[in-house]
Amino acid sequence: MAALAGQAAAHMALSDPCPIFSPHCTNEMTLPAGASYDYSITSPMPYDGDLSKGGASWSEPAATWTAGQDVTVKFFGTAYHSGGFAELALAYPGSDTFVVIFGDYGDFFVDPATKTGPVTSYTFRLPADVPSSDNVRLRWTWIQNVGNLELYLNLSTVKIVGSKSTSFTGPQQFIGNHKGYPSLPESMSRDEKLAYYKAMPNVTVTAGGAQPASGATYPTADAPASSAPASAPSPTGY
Repeated sequence: MAALAGQAAAHMALSDPCPIFSPHCTNEMTLPAGASYDYSITSPMPYDGDLSKGGASWSEPAATWTAGQDVTVKFFGTAYHSGGFAELALAYPGSDTFVVIFGDYGDFFVDPATKTGPVTSYTFRLPADVPSSDNVRLRWTWIQNVGNLELYLNLSTVKIVGSKSTSFTGPQQFIGNHKGYPSLPESMSRDEKLAYYKAMPNVTVTAGGAQPASGATYPTADAPASSAPASAPSPTGY
């Protein structure tokens, strides 16, 4: 148990809503039949790892969120690497398209007043027009500011209630420092990294999935081929 505790404290991970299949959550979840706990939940994604975690999910939502109301996400760990770039995004059943609902671009886990960290709780307003659904995937991504910059990614499932909207449009979630995606090294400035996030196109998601998105046009040549850029509104933190 001591080794596991040390591993959990080494980096940062989502704790609420509980990510699949984390043993370190604020609320106890029941594992689906045949599933086992992921004791590497605080580790960065393998460079060629599955961004959808094989489609795994809890047997029931880890949280219920009300559209248009404040929601809180919590994290645990101590090694926050002087902050970094983080996004929270939603994908609806039948789609792997994730639309951003919250972003912090450069200072995630850093207290703006004291410039120290880690900050382990964030409260933000869930957009009023995200559609209601019993099983929405929530994906958190983080690329830290210092060290061997890697992609941290946790997935959870939430139930969304209280919405009369049938669709929601926002920026597609950025993926970096992963096979087939742009590389953001430590030597890049904040503005250089931010340009990649701003290049992401708008996507429209519905309770039944998502509309196809035009590709992002990244500011350097190391990204996948893409179509013409789309104009996207700025999520929190730009």
